[in-house]
Amino acid sequence: MTLLRLLKLALAGGLLLGPVLTQASPVYLVELANFACPHCNHMQSFDPKIDNAVKATGGEFDFAPVRAKSQTDAAALVYFAAREQGPRVAAITRALLFEAMYNDGEPIQSVTQGVVFLEQDWPKSQPTPDFQKMTAATATHPVQDSMIKAMQLGAGLGVSKLPAFVFIHDGSPGLVLERSAQYPTEPQLAAAVLKAIAQQSGQTSPTPHSPTPSASNP
Repeated sequence: MTLLRLLKLALAGGLLLGPVLTQASPVYLVELANFACPHCNHMQSFDPKIDNAVKATGGEFDFAPVRAKSQTDAAALVYFAAREQGPRVAAITRALLFEAMYNDGEPIQSVTQGVVFLEQDWPKSQPTPDFQKMTAATATHPVQDSMIKAMQLGAGLGVSKLPAFVFIHDGSPGLVLERSAQYPTEPQLAAAVLKAIAQQSGQTSPTPHSPTPSASNP
């Protein structure tokens, strides 16, 4: 199941928590994040464990970047375009965009700027992707739709702090776990997500957390 398909199912199903699970079920999870967000950057160290836990259920874990109010769509578009060249290219692109926007504080204001940055910093030990193809892909409907659906998912759920983890079941977004007073640090949020994965895949369904409606921002 592609990220676009997963996001479309979530939005098409409305914003209500699905039925209580009665048997072991695969978990579908979307992480909303921003490349300039320090908490999102730090969450990267916990994502492999979350990914493994989701895959153990037979489900899928997807990373969906969203922009902050002062940003353009460029970084998200470059990431979604990179995904079309495989998971290795997507993973390196994700790490480099965090390096540019968070570590270096460099705003990615255009697709061209983003792709040029990738070309300059791409690890020499790794096969070089087709950067021209990546640039062209940012203007295609699948990539544009993925970016729009990610933004709509966060806005529709009233996500106010990033990163945020959205559990999808029966085509609808349900449990939302985001950085909050309850989970102020990345280890605490990761522990809550891992616990929810176990609950969502088993016999019980956790009580949903309802974030305060507001625009997403890092």
